[in-house]
Amino acid sequence: INQGLQAAGHQTLIIHGAIDAGEGSLEHLPGESGVRTLRLRHLGRRISPLGDVRAFAQLVAAVFRESPDVVPTHTAKAGVLGRLAAFVFNATRRGPRRCLVVHTYHGHVMEAYFTPGVSRLIGMGERALAAITDRIVTLSPLQRRDIDERLAIGYQDKTVVVPLGLELDNLLELDS
Repeated sequence: INQGLQAAGHQTLIIHGAIDAGEGSLEHLPGESGVRTLRLRHLGRRISPLGDVRAFAQLVAAVFRESPDVVPTHTAKAGVLGRLAAFVFNATRRGPRRCLVVHTYHGHVMEAYFTPGVSRLIGMGERALAAITDRIVTLSPLQRRDIDERLAIGYQDKTVVVPLGLELDNLLELDS
């Protein structure tokens, strides 16, 4: 994908956080294909009020420095912080100078991870973020129905299905 973007005159920057102990890392892959990366030390999976504020400030600074055309976000917390950073950027811009905000759901944490009260708060937050998101991407029609209808997070006119871009059939043949 990046080669096509570069050929069209676009640059790519992947901003990512630290990985937890025991997690596998693919952070070497972008550099191998010529994609610039920026690792935010304070951006991690766990909730850390001070670290999250620092990561948000770093994201806002990066968005203003890069002045992107598109801010794509992924994962729960990074998706929240990234969309809010894009919102701050867009609040200072008009029309074509705004960046598009695209969030991809690779699953979600709105059920079964937290207490029902916390899950409701997360759902409310995701609904608010959907209002400032230009496009919501799900990986399957079932996930789209989940986000748009059952959980009432997305807007049907904003949500699209983009199937996973990895071939997984060979994993079906693993020995048990």
